[in-house]
Amino acid sequence: MQCTGVLYDRAGVPEVIEIAVPVATGSGDTSSSDMIQPLAELRQQINETITAKIGSTAVKQDTPDDEENQADT
Repeated sequence: MQCTGVLYDRAGVPEVIEIAVPVATGSGDTSSSDMIQPLAELRQQINETITAKIGSTAVKQDTPDDEENQADT
């Protein structure tokens, strides 16, 4: 499983990012259930790559739980 994207720095200079995660199957066929764990690993690697590139000081986006908590106050 592979993901390719472009990240731009503050000056607008692009950097192509490629992340790949192997999909291990016992047989030659890949089913949707075989993709669950590699998809989670791919997501984690994407998040780690973006965090490493832009730092952890980026603005936090609200999640539905955050919005609920704000409504309660």
